[in-house]
Amino acid sequence: MCCVKRLLFLEKELILKISITRIDMGSQMARFIVGFGAGSTNVALEGEAVDGATGKRLMYFSESRYGYEYFGAQSSESLVDDDTKAIADNIVKILIDNK
Repeated sequence: MCCVKRLLFLEKELILKISITRIDMGSQMARFIVGFGAGSTNVALEGEAVDGATGKRLMYFSESRYGYEYFGAQSSESLVDDDTKAIADNIVKILIDNK
């Protein structure tokens, strides 16, 4: 799945192209029974930020995140959602740090 988003960032038009390269829902039962990272979820994204005016690639990024709950109480959907939000937060931090 790919998403392209145009946005105004620090008075520059940026085009973000982001692809979800992996979603593994893991196993809530394995997280509950085994623990220690068994049954963890995994989300991976990759993408690039492109200058909207010139079309020049400003940066490429790739990130993967594993989610697990020690007692297996959190649903896989909730963990994947948390992982995806954490990756998005990291992308924003990278953009701000590399303005």
